[in-house]
Amino acid sequence: MEDLIEENKLLKQTIDELTSSLHIIQHQVNEMKRKQEYIQMIIALNDMSLCFSLGYKIKNESFKLLNEDARIHGHYIDHLNESGELKRAKMMVLYNKIKYMDNCVREKINEMYPNVIHTVIMELIEVDLNRKVSNSIMKRVYEWWN
Repeated sequence: MEDLIEENKLLKQTIDELTSSLHIIQHQVNEMKRKQEYIQMIIALNDMSLCFSLGYKIKNESFKLLNEDARIHGHYIDHLNESGELKRAKMMVLYNKIKYMDNCVREKINEMYPNVIHTVIMELIEVDLNRKVSNSIMKRVYEWWN
């Protein structure tokens, strides 16, 4: 009988832990969905703004910011518009992200796009990845990833 009571306690504890984990996972999934919807909406609103030239018709600083944010979310590095420090910071972070990339993601990329990861790493190694970058710049870079 004591064995059943102890087993019951362990099962209740496991259920509580699983329930807690499930709530955390549900929260994370909801956050990912919201972020994806936000990014898609920013890109779609910007595209409509461009289609109707709203930034020219309506003199509003928001359309300029919308365009910049759509570029930021639609691209990792805006080669033409970003400062050298921001580009370097993005390359530094990308190098580390590639190094610690999930193996399933790595395999899928290698399957779909053979040699791309290796070639990008070889180029990134040529960049001065040890140069100090300001915290504000690094925050902007990590915001893209988060």
